[in-house]
Amino acid sequence: MNNKNKKTEREDYLKAKEQAKLLNAINTNCTTGLRNYCMIRLMMNAGLRASEIHNLELEDVDLTNGTAFLKNTKGGKNRYVPINLIVSDLWEWQKERMLMFKKGVPHPHDVQGEQGVKESELKNYFFITHKGKPVMTRYMRRIVKKMAVKADIYKGDSIHPHILRHTFATKFMRHKKDIYQLQKILGHESIKTTEVYLHTTIDEMKESVEGMDDDVIEELERIKTKG
Repeated sequence: MNNKNKKTEREDYLKAKEQAKLLNAINTNCTTGLRNYCMIRLMMNAGLRASEIHNLELEDVDLTNGTAFLKNTKGGKNRYVPINLIVSDLWEWQKERMLMFKKGVPHPHDVQGEQGVKESELKNYFFITHKGKPVMTRYMRRIVKKMAVKADIYKGDSIHPHILRHTFATKFMRHKKDIYQLQKILGHESIKTTEVYLHTTIDEMKESVEGMDDDVIEELERIKTKG
């Protein structure tokens, strides 16, 4: 078997500076920008999939306790995820969302060429468009790429919502180092799937051993001085 062209799979992620640049590229002074900012933060700071954000309903988001309830996810199971890091942003979006309905969001049936949804379902989605419809995953993919270009972040073809989910997982492992807790948050059925996020860059490896020999060098210098 020829393994010459076989490539080791390793997910990419955004460094801290790149995360800041991406968020800074979004204009949060408008309704659409604030919504997009919140969706991107849910991917990058809570590890949600684009499909999970699309399916979020008002009743699923508990801003008081800082949790979101995800139903019928990729693995077919329900789970709770912590969203306490971005609650203040989500409060702002919820207020803006309420204003949209007060101003009168047009019903999808009234939009030519658009497929409508029931008004009762319409008002349940947490993230909606100006037409009152749930934000589609293809739009999320497009906006992540667009903001990355605006922020001058280049990651080849890997600029997509999943890179933000991977960024969350990488940060979690770096700070908490609890792969089983991460498995629960990400909703992986198998721990093997979560182990993909255990990658370590060369710089991180070098940083992890930095200073390990300081006491030995210090002792050696003391011995040399005495001798």
